[in-house]
Amino acid sequence: MQRHLSMSLEDVPTADILDKFGSDPRNPSLHRTQKLHYENGEMYIRDNPPIVDHYPKPHSMISGCKKGELLHELDADVGGKQLHFTVYAQEKGNEGLGLDRMAQRVRLLRLFYHLDSDTLSLYEPPQDNSGCMQGRIFRSQRVPRPARVGAPFLHWSELRLGVDVDLFGTKYRLARCDNYTRRFLEGHGIAVGDEENIPEDPWLVSRRRTEAAPRPESQKSFVNQPPLLFFRLAWLDQATDFYRGRQRRLFKMTVYCGDHTVCLHEETEGFEGQLFLRRIRLPKVITHDGVLRHYRSWDFRPGIWIHVFARDMFVVGCASEETRRYIEQQFGGESADVEIDWKQLAVGPPPVDYIFTPQKITFLCEMENPPPTLAGLTFIMVFDMNKRTVDVSECSRQRKWSVGRHFLTAVETTLGENQFHVGAAISLFRWRFKLIEAEMRTAEYLKFRRGREDGR
Repeated sequence: MQRHLSMSLEDVPTADILDKFGSDPRNPSLHRTQKLHYENGEMYIRDNPPIVDHYPKPHSMISGCKKGELLHELDADVGGKQLHFTVYAQEKGNEGLGLDRMAQRVRLLRLFYHLDSDTLSLYEPPQDNSGCMQGRIFRSQRVPRPARVGAPFLHWSELRLGVDVDLFGTKYRLARCDNYTRRFLEGHGIAVGDEENIPEDPWLVSRRRTEAAPRPESQKSFVNQPPLLFFRLAWLDQATDFYRGRQRRLFKMTVYCGDHTVCLHEETEGFEGQLFLRRIRLPKVITHDGVLRHYRSWDFRPGIWIHVFARDMFVVGCASEETRRYIEQQFGGESADVEIDWKQLAVGPPPVDYIFTPQKITFLCEMENPPPTLAGLTFIMVFDMNKRTVDVSECSRQRKWSVGRHFLTAVETTLGENQFHVGAAISLFRWRFKLIEAEMRTAEYLKFRRGREDGR
């Protein structure tokens, strides 16, 4: 009990301590203010933390520095255990973030060097709607030097303004520092250099320009995506026995934004209100890799072509005022309606630009002068353009493009891809096949190939 009493008496500040510091240093109001704060679950550094006067000088925890002992006057400043730099990094625009129109982005960050542990921390201040992961990049990490010559890790004596530092493979430019960092480095004989101007971020420039642009009255209030979107479609049908020419047909498409399903009702004269396509997820054809995906609600807008089960339809306008306001907000006022050009519809959609040539092309074919045992059969012919081989199989009678029994397998041929097209006759051994129809992805590729040849 006596020992506990004596320890409590020793903790009471004496008159000399009170005269030196002006008040009791244990007072919580005189403690160093917290420079960190939390926002959206991430920790950030405050821009202008309040400075507390009459704070006792901290004891230096640095030992073995290359530049000698720390100055007691420098170590007594607020935040004397870390150096603070303002840095920036330049990176290319990311198309996945909607930055394809920008050549680069400039990201502003804050770099801290902790003198007590020779570690660094890197933070990025939050920026609304930046589209980038922000907050803590790394914390209290010893950063290895790229060359690893001499000291294996980055030291504070190598930090000065106007130089690039490599932090885990990313280049950062040191542009500014606070007053304590400048006095600390200059007090140890390091030429800090002058502050540099930080280039402005093109994304921030474009955002300010967008926010400052005048908006029409209909766009001053934000319009959330409605649960239903209504569009009008135009389709030029093929000629039939009932119509001599190609029939012009109009449709009203309803898009359900909740589950991305669509349904179509016809608006052609004489067929008003008839259901053309029940509510279903509309498949989208992916030509370059063959993966089948589906349309989403944000894929539809006036002025584009959509593929509705082997039918190329053109979106000509919005069918409701709510849909019109939403489209004008998302894509601008000129995207709400498009004039119907039936001559352009007769040409069809533009060919898909193929980056990689497909490995295989597929056709439906019939045998010319077949023997009685093969009469009436339809075949599927697959040409492998890399191996220069042809496979022929019987076509299923239940499903059009389903492969049945194999007829010819891996037949080597000297034919080129230009010789495979609808209407061509392919001779394999003693059989001769006529190509009558191209598979959907094959037809897209053949259209692209014809457009490329016509452009030459």
